[in-house]
Amino acid sequence: MTVLHRAEDLISRGVRSAGIGRALRALHQRHLLVLNYHSVLPDREARDPRLNTNAVSVSEFSRQMAQVAKLFCPIRASELRNWQAGMDRAVLVTFDDGYRNNLTYAAPVLRQFGIPALITICPGYIGQKRILWPHEIHWRVLWWPDKVIPMPFPRHKEHLPEGVPERLAFANCLRESCKRLPWEQLSGYLAGLRQHPVPEPIEDVHAFLSWEEVLTLQSYGFEIGSHTMEHPILTQLSRETLISELRSSKSIIEQRIGRECVCFAYPNGGAADFSQAVVEEVRAAGYQFAFTVRGRLAAPEDDPLLLDRIYVPTLISAADFEGRISGFHSQLKRFVMGQ
Repeated sequence: MTVLHRAEDLISRGVRSAGIGRALRALHQRHLLVLNYHSVLPDREARDPRLNTNAVSVSEFSRQMAQVAKLFCPIRASELRNWQAGMDRAVLVTFDDGYRNNLTYAAPVLRQFGIPALITICPGYIGQKRILWPHEIHWRVLWWPDKVIPMPFPRHKEHLPEGVPERLAFANCLRESCKRLPWEQLSGYLAGLRQHPVPEPIEDVHAFLSWEEVLTLQSYGFEIGSHTMEHPILTQLSRETLISELRSSKSIIEQRIGRECVCFAYPNGGAADFSQAVVEEVRAAGYQFAFTVRGRLAAPEDDPLLLDRIYVPTLISAADFEGRISGFHSQLKRFVMGQ
């Protein structure tokens, strides 16, 4: 946990003990809480930073969903119009990417508490033995066989640190830097890294759903949305590639699930990961709702293609989670920390 996260946690604990979270939930009852998850894993795997960068444990997820079911009114993505029309205390649970553990570990918990979810998937990964490219960079850095690793700049290499914490920090920096590369340059860099053998990814952590499993989730009442074909950062694409990513993923999902795909999630989802031009292409592709990850509650008057979500990281305290779902965490970032 970083110094910043420790400070946020301490403040959240104070807010919780003072009962401020309850007051904030009442104040924001017309806002929509959209929670953003990716993976749910057994506790031991979720707690190993070498294996995952954005998974929560089954026990964490169970506690969180119990609280969500108690404090909010869980809705389906297809009920977003009802929220816009006047529903209070609405919450939508979402998962990005399309990991198999959404079915094996997350779905049983969601069904136990009667909570629906929106699963946004990348058809280019579904049914394929692949690892999502940001996590592939993380994995390859951790298991890189040499002392130096190529960087995404011509003829430039860096020495890798030996300690696990230092290497994890290096992997995180490299992954974030790669998100700002043009898609063609990133693709070439990944192709070069793949020339060096590393251990096989771990099934529970990295495996994607098959199309049959996508249909199983749909039969359980979960809804399916698009997360592009290949998970590129949309602001790094040419207009032609952007249109293809948006429309091809929507078309393939609709063919596979036999229903219209109306929801979209921006890969990465931060302020630098979409633009007004990107939003207009999302609109032109026929999506009705789209989600960012800027850490705020969504308001009924928001553009439905710019609905905010709140990311739930691994290993957060109960007070931190309460701060996120009450809206306090987003206010703290927005006003105190200038984000």
